[in-house]
Amino acid sequence: MDDHLRHRAETLGITLGYHDAMGVWREPPDEVVHAICEELGDPDASTTAIVVRPGAPRALPGDLAGATVRLEDGGEAPAPPELPGGLPEGYHAIAAADGRRVPLIVTPDTAYLPPALAGGGRMWGIAVQLYALRGERSWGMGDLGDLADLPAALGGPDFVLVNPLHAPTPGPHQEPSPYFASSRKYRNPLHLALDRAPEVALLHPEARARFDRIAADGRELSRLPRIDRDRIWALKREALAILAAACDAHPERRAALDAFGAADPELERYTAFCALAERHGGGDWRAWPADGAHDPAAARVHAYAQMLADEQLAALPPMSLGLMTDLAVGAQRGGYDAWAHRHVVSTALRVGCPPDQLGPEGQDWGVPPLLPGALAREGHVPFREMIRSAMRHAGGLRIDHVMGLSRLFVMPEGATALEGTYMRMPLDDLLGILCLESRRAECLVVGEDLGTVEEGFRERLAERGLLSYRLAWFEDRPAAEYPRTAMAATTTHDLPTVAGFFSGEDIGHLQAIGANAPELLRRIADAQPAERQRLRERLDAEGIEGAWSDDPEELTTALHTLLSRTPSMLACASLDDVAGAVMRANVPGTVDQHDNWRIPLPVTLEELAASPRTARTLAPLRDRPAG
Repeated sequence: MDDHLRHRAETLGITLGYHDAMGVWREPPDEVVHAICEELGDPDASTTAIVVRPGAPRALPGDLAGATVRLEDGGEAPAPPELPGGLPEGYHAIAAADGRRVPLIVTPDTAYLPPALAGGGRMWGIAVQLYALRGERSWGMGDLGDLADLPAALGGPDFVLVNPLHAPTPGPHQEPSPYFASSRKYRNPLHLALDRAPEVALLHPEARARFDRIAADGRELSRLPRIDRDRIWALKREALAILAAACDAHPERRAALDAFGAADPELERYTAFCALAERHGGGDWRAWPADGAHDPAAARVHAYAQMLADEQLAALPPMSLGLMTDLAVGAQRGGYDAWAHRHVVSTALRVGCPPDQLGPEGQDWGVPPLLPGALAREGHVPFREMIRSAMRHAGGLRIDHVMGLSRLFVMPEGATALEGTYMRMPLDDLLGILCLESRRAECLVVGEDLGTVEEGFRERLAERGLLSYRLAWFEDRPAAEYPRTAMAATTTHDLPTVAGFFSGEDIGHLQAIGANAPELLRRIADAQPAERQRLRERLDAEGIEGAWSDDPEELTTALHTLLSRTPSMLACASLDDVAGAVMRANVPGTVDQHDNWRIPLPVTLEELAASPRTARTLAPLRDRPAG
């Protein structure tokens, strides 16, 4: 590599070599480094946002001496020689003498933590793939009505963690993965409980009869063995048009929708995208004609859908902590976020992960990263809007692959994951914004820090008040030695269920579908008896009953007992395990071999509520002392 390229890459924060999870040293090809440099562009600090906090003050740049700070509330103050210099928390701007406006973000040192947890308390909750939670009134998949009914069915958890509720691109081919959405800011209308919309009561007889027929067809879809999002969306889209018309015909509801749109200036742009997507049959916006004409009535329907989602989230029953939302690591390149923020979202890079034991070739997740320099010049607006939306009506936020706040493993077009490398992100800036939004929303933050974690990263998260994510699957320590600032859990959506793992059915399924190379699957299968033994020995060392059982219910209860004994602030069960599911929600690296994100729970919401298994498996967590 020539010195110029090396210097440019180091200046832009591109890693020129790294050890993978197996200890192999890897260096990206020069052409890959060059392509990443070209996409990032040349650094420009003249209008780059300044993010600062009291615990890490910094001198005002010399070229901004004598400038004025335009405060978020409309006031003004002289720019202090040392920032933040007593300036209030918030999103401000420095007005320089030469006419530049430099974004200034003053943040707290730490994220929000509920007083009960800060005072030594503990809480328990459950993780649910919402689409899988079907009830008697569901239209083929779990919805926000089922989510509202879930806490009572489980005996009153302190929180419920849901999969990302991010919006897919509307159209005939609905993306099943909640981690591969069109927009991370807006909500998925497939999760709407349309039978609980206020407009149902406002329908005139003919429209009501039509709506009731659609609802009956929707409930029939719950009989299918797999979730059919395309058929569900066709019915919900038709019903949404009926309800949106009723909304506009009612003065009070029409005013509410107008006010909802006025509170979010970006909503008009988002609904225009949705209307365009429907006009062009969904797909990738880069293949659409350039005329940009769309149907305003269709856009109005999508605005109504977003308002209804907001209302239904706001109406969830109170819990000690509340709803915990989930933020995906990225969004589709052909979706809304990339369409609306194309100067900030990369057009040439994809995010993935380096080679490890489960993926010797590395992984390409297919989502584009945010470009750090462009994001900073925008005052981090797309990031902070996304975080604010994720925290709305939530008591907690889980950030998937939180290591992406510090660095992202990227590869340019034409390169494989084996040829990729890390790109540095503005960690301190992003953590500061997280802390500010967390305080404003009174929403704690959990970082999913599983996988390849750079040295010192977890400590930096802990310093800023973010909780770690610790799985019994991977922790080889006594319960009493789990970290306090963490959410302790058994498993995740990408890992086997308890029933699937201990029975061996999960690995048998992976081998049957050819989820990975045969040699890798053989090594995984050969290692699993020892892994099962290790978990059983850990349970037995704690004196937990059921450690040596082959009954999935007893093993689930034993693992929940282990979680209940940890000092971790949060303990989280998986609804898949409580329901006795064998199939995992997702098999990483597969597309068509496994029904990823399409598998309903083996029991309905009503059966779950009535089952003695539910009460027995959750008893250790429900009876866990608060502190």
